[in-house]
Amino acid sequence: MVKQFCLVSFSTVWLLAATPMLIPHKSIAQSSSQAQKKADKKKEEQKQKARKSEIKAKKKHQKIQTRETRKRMKKHRKQAKTPYKKPSLWQRLTS
Repeated sequence: MVKQFCLVSFSTVWLLAATPMLIPHKSIAQSSSQAQKKADKKKEEQKQKARKSEIKAKKKHQKIQTRETRKRMKKHRKQAKTPYKKPSLWQRLTS
């Protein structure tokens, strides 16, 4: 009976001693990681603003152009999107 009581009390003491170690607590590292997350979020927002302003500037530039220039720009944009296809050997030899 005495041994069983000692085992129970020892396990209880061990659990009470180990529990604070298992519970995460806020430390300096966590607060710095939060500051880092905040800084990363701010940088991302700045990148998005820069992208939006670039798109806005491109649209404004396109509106200023004449109709013929817009058509030419559209044609070149389509050509840039299609990948370069190397002519076949036969086409290169015959031309």
